[in-house]
Amino acid sequence: MTSTDGGSDLLLRMTAVSKRFPGVQALDGVHLDVRRGEVVGLVGENGSGKSTLLKIAAGRHAADAGELWFDGRPRSALSPATALDLGIALIAQEVQVQPRLTVAENLLDGRPPRRLGLIDWRRANRAAERELAELDLPLSPTALVGELPLHQQQMLAIARVVRRQPRLVLFDEPTSSLTGEETEHVYAMIRGLAERGAGVVYITHRLREYFDLTDRVTVLRDGRDVGVRETASVDEGELVRMMVGRQQVAIFERPAAKDTEDLTEAPPVLEVSGLSSARLVDVDLRVRAGEILGIAGQAGAGRTSLAETLFGRWPHTGTVRVAGRQVSLTSPRTAMDAGIALVPEDRKRAGLVLSMSVQENLAMASLSRRARWGIRRPAPESAATARIARELSVKAASLDVAAGTLSGGNQQKIAIGKWLLNDPRVLVLDEPTRGVDVGAKAEIYALVEELARRGLAVVVVSSELLEVLRLAHRVVVMAKGRVVGEEPGAVATEESITRLAFTAPEPEHHRKAAG
Repeated sequence: MTSTDGGSDLLLRMTAVSKRFPGVQALDGVHLDVRRGEVVGLVGENGSGKSTLLKIAAGRHAADAGELWFDGRPRSALSPATALDLGIALIAQEVQVQPRLTVAENLLDGRPPRRLGLIDWRRANRAAERELAELDLPLSPTALVGELPLHQQQMLAIARVVRRQPRLVLFDEPTSSLTGEETEHVYAMIRGLAERGAGVVYITHRLREYFDLTDRVTVLRDGRDVGVRETASVDEGELVRMMVGRQQVAIFERPAAKDTEDLTEAPPVLEVSGLSSARLVDVDLRVRAGEILGIAGQAGAGRTSLAETLFGRWPHTGTVRVAGRQVSLTSPRTAMDAGIALVPEDRKRAGLVLSMSVQENLAMASLSRRARWGIRRPAPESAATARIARELSVKAASLDVAAGTLSGGNQQKIAIGKWLLNDPRVLVLDEPTRGVDVGAKAEIYALVEELARRGLAVVVVSSELLEVLRLAHRVVVMAKGRVVGEEPGAVATEESITRLAFTAPEPEHHRKAAG
């Protein structure tokens, strides 16, 4: 390698890398360079090959063709273990923690200090406490990780990697479950890594993050690299055109008019009165047929707790009516029987079974509807799942492939589609486009609006204010487990929603809040 290649500053070079999986060419002759102290953005739609490229760099996949150089030497037979030994770390979108261990055990990589062959818990917790303080993470060393909210688990996973001071860090959607404040915290960690001379590769579906954080971007489309740009010299429109090969779709541009006049005449489908739990305080809601109700608020506001309580996951008091009939939501089954469906924020763990086929995932919520005397009927099931896959434009080689092999956008369509086969009255969507690219995001928005036009009552919970404003006829703002304000979607703004979220009054009694 010559000085024109970056000389001794060049840390990673991948040349002409190709990778094929059954039925799809994931990568086709891709190049990627990363220099020491540089943050490189890897940009592209779902299915463009970004994650596959990172997994090859981390030794988790073997390339079919091409070369990988690290620190000036060829690394043709890289494995996960050798990658870690070299100082290459991958932080995936899926939270990588051990839920049955404590924060201290996770942070210390399962190797806490010992004394006389036994774990010295006092020293372990003190060591973890010091590191958490240095990383500015407000977590208890003794907390069980599986009981933490998803966003705190992700922060812990990132901190565990950063503390090792790796030489190259590969971030695949690290902020997809994080709040704005936590995202800024991750930015600071990444800038600290770069200042120490580490190389960073960064993937996100939030385009603004590339401009906030990266020095250069490499754009992939359909498994090929289509260009490298200095971030300072490119704008969002050009990036999207490179990604999709067409002009940008203004996905966050609200329709010319959010007509709510007809909705005021529609009957209420979901009525919630005085809903309280360990995480909610006296919540009142009403959603009419054909209406999209947006739920906004900061992390810890109770947004996800509300969604899960409506799906029967948490004990609660208060009254819930669906289509005028009072229902007792003591379990997800009772919620399903009442006509309530929930697409959870973590689709890969709670929404789908990734090892099962597309057809099996689509059919799982409505098996009893097509069974006869308790016995599944393959023909009606195949017909129904094929129909919904066509309606939602699910892109898969066949319905027999594993759901885990599909892009995030297609997985999310399946997570929604399985409930549509159950004919719900109320559809609750928690973070409906998390980890979804620009094109798929636009498709999901169109689908949500079409479902509302068909008469469903739709509840959209999202940490992206622009998403809530794009979709909602009304926006309800939560803080500290309670509803603190409401605005019509047509007039609500980022500023007005944020003001409501941050100026919420203290509750009369302290309650644990989670979002």
